Amino acid sequence: MYSSINKKLMRGFTLVEMLIAVAVFSMALVVGVGALYSAQSINTKLQATHIIMDSVNLSLEVMTRNIRYGSSFYCASDLNDNSGNSTGSTNNCKYDPIVITSGGGKIVFKPVGSTVSDRIAYYLDSSNRLTEAYSTDGGVTFPQIKQISSDEVSITGLRFYVIGSKPSPTDTDQPMITMILSGKTKTSGGKQEASFVLQSSITSRN
Repeated sequence: MYSSINKKLMRGFTLVEMLIAVAVFSMALVVGVGALYSAQSINTKLQATHIIMDSVNLSLEVMTRNIRYGSSFYCASDLNDNSGNSTGSTNNCKYDPIVITSGGGKIVFKPVGSTVSDRIAYYLDSSNRLTEAYSTDGGVTFPQIKQISSDEVSITGLRFYVIGSKPSPTDTDQPMITMILSGKTKTSGGKQEASFVLQSSITSRN
């Protein structure tokens, strides 16, 4: 009697029970590792996007600083419009909610502390890269051209809205320039990660 009871108490796991336990443990391990990998991947993408957006914000800050202290603003709807290159030429690009493509894709202005013939222009080049061009001959030529947006950013739109650029007494408004920059961030592999739209309004100090 005692021997029979003792044998029942000493009975171990069967092979089927061991296989079930191993299968359950493996499934839990796979789910846990998958969740950890997914969280790490999302965190890596967020960090990459954050770095890219910091670069975009820096480009916007450079443009904002130069525009804030600039003067003689010429807003052009056509990138081939060089009328603003001549001394004293100004032009408004007012916002029109009815016309979606209102505003201008290029702005030309005289930078602070420069000679009368110096000009800075901001626009998107043929490859949709944010571009800063500098002229020392009144805008006849822009030999100094540099890209100010990162290659990890695909710029899809750049619009300028300008009011108050006309000289007094024709225009008594304080010059104000609004920039709207839109695009998409890209990480390794060229995958589109996130869309963005940035807007900045600047009142000229000069």
